[in-house]
Amino acid sequence: RGMTLIGKHLRAACANGHDIEARNGMAMGSLLSGMALAVGNVGAVHALAHTLGGSYGVPHGIANAMLLAPIMDYNRAHCVERYARVAEMLGEPVQGLSAEEASICAIEAVRRLTVDVGIPSRLREVGVPADGLEGVAERCLATQGRILPNNPRELTRDDAIAILRALY
Repeated sequence: RGMTLIGKHLRAACANGHDIEARNGMAMGSLLSGMALAVGNVGAVHALAHTLGGSYGVPHGIANAMLLAPIMDYNRAHCVERYARVAEMLGEPVQGLSAEEASICAIEAVRRLTVDVGIPSRLREVGVPADGLEGVAERCLATQGRILPNNPRELTRDDAIAILRALY
């Protein structure tokens, strides 16, 4: 429900801070999503976001938003059915699509959403230097051992570096 509310209201809330319906929808979506995260744990998105924040001061929400689609893409083969459901919750037209196709739609929906609400698309835009990417990957793996096992797919050093470079 939280994801559905966010998918429905985030663009409007960002476009017009006086849109009470959109802000109310976002408040409820945020509350419900936060409750789900508290029970369901987090994975590589949050692990890398924590590390980017600690290393370069990237705000946690911005880092999470920047990393979400790339990490979803990285994890997709391990959670096709879940991502197909995410596409539905985000309002994507998935009727008649295979779970595989719908899972790809979910990732694209997240990409569009981040662009539409003005999330930076490149790590260089938020002050992360190119020569710091390997260090971020290494610090993430060294310090986020509580979070990383929750990820559907093991995140290796090389994979983390590749994801970060693609975002650079």
